[in-house]
Amino acid sequence: MLGIKKRDTKQVFKAIAHQQGVSVLEVKERIQSTIDEMYYSDDPDVQAEFSSYFGKKRPTPEEYVYTMATKIKY
Repeated sequence: MLGIKKRDTKQVFKAIAHQQGVSVLEVKERIQSTIDEMYYSDDPDVQAEFSSYFGKKRPTPEEYVYTMATKIKY
């Protein structure tokens, strides 16, 4: 598990933006697009996985990054 705190997501967004050569806003928009695709997916497997992390709530990009980073196991 990564040692990340909720306040660290701002730095994560900056690092991704720098690495990808885009703005922080674009990083957040891309993450929001991914969230929306999963949230509104008709695929029951995608819905089940999404629900296992977030329940019925649609997370913000910050919540998504934090949750996914804390759930990753190496």
